[in-house]
Amino acid sequence: MTRVVVVEYFPLVRRAVAQTLSADERLVVAGMAESASHGARLAEDVRAHIVVTDAHLRAPNEGLGLCRTIKNLAHQPRGVVYTGDRSAQVIADCVAVGVDSFVHKSVEPEDLVEAVWATRLDRRSWVLGYEDDAPPEALLAGNLTDREQEVLALLMQRLTNDEIRAELQLAPQTVKNHVSSVLRKVGVRSRRELVTLPAGMRDAQCIAAR
Repeated sequence: MTRVVVVEYFPLVRRAVAQTLSADERLVVAGMAESASHGARLAEDVRAHIVVTDAHLRAPNEGLGLCRTIKNLAHQPRGVVYTGDRSAQVIADCVAVGVDSFVHKSVEPEDLVEAVWATRLDRRSWVLGYEDDAPPEALLAGNLTDREQEVLALLMQRLTNDEIRAELQLAPQTVKNHVSSVLRKVGVRSRRELVTLPAGMRDAQCIAAR
């Protein structure tokens, strides 16, 4: 059985997500938590395969911090962000911390279940909601290094090369090299094209990078 930990600040939502996932015979909810610290301990204790969390718990981006934390656990559970916030900033932050899958809270319950199961099978699933019905393959860009993921996240926040250099403390030429590599791997010709990708992603630029 795939063991899932649900981390959500609001009790009613937490229980509803747990019940939705438990209804699928492939999944078992091994625990629930309301904070990132509790969620991380629980994920380790039950050796969770998947952690489902909101991007924001008791504090902004607390859930994203949890996704980063669980990557350092011995068994490395995968992180699924289930949130109502699909702003470009949150999407960029998800990329930066290495979130495995993203599901917007506007989708049907079965979409969340299938996204969790796909994540268990090591297939990233980025579901932005029905207003952004782009095919999954349009959301994926592979083979980015950890540093390139950081550069991608900053590019999606429309930072200049100088701002990226200051943020990451890199040499100017190193930043130029990383930016060129990111654009090539994502499959766009310019940073302008990157941040306006594509018609099906009007409300958020959504590129998941491994």
